[in-house]
Amino acid sequence: MGDDGKGYNRIGTVACSAVAVPVLFAVSLLPTIFAAAPAHAGDWSISPAIGTTGTFSDNANGATDREDRNSDQLFTVSPAINVRGSGGRVSLNLAYSHNRFYSRQDTAQGSSTNNLSANGQAEIWERSAFVNVTSSITRQVVDPAESVSTTDTGSDANRTTVRTVSIQPFFLHHFGNWLETESRTSFNFTQSESDEITNTESLGETFTVNSGNRFTLFTFGGSLNRQKEIRANGEPRSISTTLNTNYRYQVSRKLSLISSVGWETIDDPALSEEPNGIIWEVGFSAQPSSRSSLEFTVGDRFETTTYGLSASYRLSVRSNVSASYNESITTSQEQLNEDLSFIGTDANGQQIDLRTLQPFDASASELGFQTSLFRQKVLSVDFNTTRRRGSYSAGFNWERRTTDSTGVLERVLGMNLSASRTLSSRLSTSVSTALRFIDRGTPDQREDITHSLTGSLTYRLMENTNAALSYARSQTRSTEGSNNFRDNTVTINLTRNF
Repeated sequence: MGDDGKGYNRIGTVACSAVAVPVLFAVSLLPTIFAAAPAHAGDWSISPAIGTTGTFSDNANGATDREDRNSDQLFTVSPAINVRGSGGRVSLNLAYSHNRFYSRQDTAQGSSTNNLSANGQAEIWERSAFVNVTSSITRQVVDPAESVSTTDTGSDANRTTVRTVSIQPFFLHHFGNWLETESRTSFNFTQSESDEITNTESLGETFTVNSGNRFTLFTFGGSLNRQKEIRANGEPRSISTTLNTNYRYQVSRKLSLISSVGWETIDDPALSEEPNGIIWEVGFSAQPSSRSSLEFTVGDRFETTTYGLSASYRLSVRSNVSASYNESITTSQEQLNEDLSFIGTDANGQQIDLRTLQPFDASASELGFQTSLFRQKVLSVDFNTTRRRGSYSAGFNWERRTTDSTGVLERVLGMNLSASRTLSSRLSTSVSTALRFIDRGTPDQREDITHSLTGSLTYRLMENTNAALSYARSQTRSTEGSNNFRDNTVTINLTRNF
């Protein structure tokens, strides 16, 4: 047993080192890409900031209602920097902050956390060779079935730090107006400070081809993708290969027929039934008016019938509603790397998710961060509107996740509302609430209802200096009474931007 334990530790050490080096490299590479931009080209901004926060929590140790709750007061110092812009042959969107916690009751004395979300691209050879780098440092909930405080206080109680980096060199090939092709290689790394989340490394190779602008009524494309993921600590590796071709025929100005056919194999011992065979899809894409669009598909993939939906309707110049549905076999690491490719900025320079136009959030789904492959179905509907002094949003989401290795089927149904409004030239406010119905899929048929409420007031003391008062409440009601949980948090924050 002793020899096995040493071998296990050696594997874990090697895996951690293999991930840590690329993470540090990627983080250091992003500023290098930025520095390569000509000083006179493009539009660039560097915004350092320093923040101090006082926090009061009535459940700092994340205790359930049947356990002793410990209140605490914390003081946090948070230097931060934002870099964004594009010019010359590079673009970069980076937000980083470091949080140092000081606790009165020692629940998080001297602990610290880092947060990073970054996406940068450099054009190495004009219109031909590029490199894209994305990286993140996030705090993830280890086990969503266990209690976790609303506010991250730096404690490792059911939270951990996850670092990811993706380096993707790619080459574009132009064959006049006949064909456009892309060759891409991706190196992805994920490292966690928790033993519950496995470190992973993956290598992907993708070649895609699409018809050029010479084709109008009938267009076509194809792709060959091969991904290999290696997991540390003796977890099974995963290899997938997908060859797919797609076709589109424009029936009229407002309607197109779409289809695809190909072949796919996924070799992963964690799956009870490994997909291996022909895949296909048929559907249509419509644009009934200048305000609306709809795309629907049905097909056969992952050894089952699959559906896809993407729809949007612009109610007015400032209001929009959208809906989407998709099915996949994936991991939390893959989802996190994909999310980073959709980082954008709003009119105020804040990072947003370009798919939802909401503030960017790199946290995992409501069902938690998971290493093993899982079969996922996700439906979401979002509404966004802005007015002269305010912005408002509402959302509905449904998610179903099946993990073959454990046989667990989890489901979550959620709704959320949020609003922000400028009350005066110095004062603004925001409020949001979310309700979740979660089926944990456990043998005891546990079901949870969670509710969260947050509100804040922000006051501009002087140019580039803001003070904020916030309140957050979280509550969980479970069919298993031992998992009932609630906490309240009040924070006072002072931030100076330079």
